[in-house]
Amino acid sequence: ITAVEFQSAINKALELSPKKYHINKFNCYDYAVEIFNTVASDMALPIHHTRFPFIFGKGGSPTCIYQDLKAFSRKGFSSAIRFGNLLAPISSTRMVKKID
Repeated sequence: ITAVEFQSAINKALELSPKKYHINKFNCYDYAVEIFNTVASDMALPIHHTRFPFIFGKGGSPTCIYQDLKAFSRKGFSSAIRFGNLLAPISSTRMVKKID
């Protein structure tokens, strides 16, 4: 992302930070998707809420993001979205403590 887009994401995060957490109305899913959508342009994610088990009602969930990303990958964004058992890259600055 560009410096301007990064700053937009920071501004959105700061704008949303005073909102109270609520499992059904505004949770980490809602926070992350709103920030992502400030820079997503043609890959903006819709806000979906799913039914939680037991008495919790409906709210945002990472399962909704997974389903939306799967749909985007079928629409031609497959080069930007990867699924599977993937390994994170190893940092060149990784510190490994040697045990004697």
